[in-house]
Amino acid sequence: MARTKYLSLLLLPLFASCSSINWWWEDDDSANADRPSYSQSRDRVYLASARRHLAMGDSAAARRELTQLSADAQTVDVNLLLAESYLREGDLDSADHELVAAAEMEPLDPRVDMLRGVLAESVGDWLEAGKAYQAAAGKDSSDNKAVLSLARIFHATGDGVRATSYLEREISLRPMDFDLSLAAGRAYQSVGSHFDAITHFSLATEIEPSSMYAREGLILSLSLAGQHREALNISSDLGPEELGEGTCLALGRSALLADEPLRSVSMLTRYLHQFQKDSAAWLDLSRAYYLADNLKMSLNATGRTLKLDPHNYAAFTMIGHIRLRAKQYDLAFKAYNSAILAGGDAFLLTELMDRATEARKRAEAEQGEL
Repeated sequence: MARTKYLSLLLLPLFASCSSINWWWEDDDSANADRPSYSQSRDRVYLASARRHLAMGDSAAARRELTQLSADAQTVDVNLLLAESYLREGDLDSADHELVAAAEMEPLDPRVDMLRGVLAESVGDWLEAGKAYQAAAGKDSSDNKAVLSLARIFHATGDGVRATSYLEREISLRPMDFDLSLAAGRAYQSVGSHFDAITHFSLATEIEPSSMYAREGLILSLSLAGQHREALNISSDLGPEELGEGTCLALGRSALLADEPLRSVSMLTRYLHQFQKDSAAWLDLSRAYYLADNLKMSLNATGRTLKLDPHNYAAFTMIGHIRLRAKQYDLAFKAYNSAILAGGDAFLLTELMDRATEARKRAEAEQGEL
């Protein structure tokens, strides 16, 4: 009994302090005003789950989550998620229906216009896509997605110059924007303005030094502009496996012209591993091996060229050079003659045939002296 009385005395202060607490089950509007209801919390979970499923490419699962939402949660976000899910499945009518509903709810939401642009692109309606992206850019000038999409539409419709001028205008407003500089570099590259491309890719690499997209764009533009040594210098720390195939091809040719045959072989081999039917690249590889004094591999690469293009007079000419260096003078003579028959420059090739004949005579004379 004494122990019970003692415990009661200890617990009295605790109960006294707790008597002033509003417990979660009590109806206290002031305490619960900012706390989300169970329904709101559940809706947030469904929305998050729907976005996750959509990001993972499971549109049907995303829609199942969205059907669980309460009536209060039917916002423009739901319509946009549904529209995107239908777009991914190619159900354009359902996607358009959701976009109409979204536009009625939030006519100034640029996300509606962005998805309208995607829908128009999916059916090849470039004009409507351009209008939609332009509308989105007008509603939110800070949204790069709309600007980049509109520039892409200009390019897709054959107006690359308009794409570059549009991007230049946007860059003047945001000069340190990486995405815009990268897009401008690519746009200039696509219309053959390689020096302008170099300018923008250089800026992009300054903004984001770790970006391989900007660095490869710069390497390719330098190579295409004939600045082969510069292209090789800024890629000196990169191996073929770290670069895209197109960049490897460009660097392979730059190395060939800069008298770095072994590096050329490395880059061209990487490219040809993926694009084995490029006869011109095989011939470049033959030239690289020739400069590296590997005549066997040079002849093999030339053979791959002729297998793909049996009437390539440059390949026959290359065989003539290989045979001449190998002191196979009669075979060199025949190869040069084949180059003439394939359409090569007869005047130049006749001189090469004469050279092969003279070299054979000298060799025979030296042999006779021995």
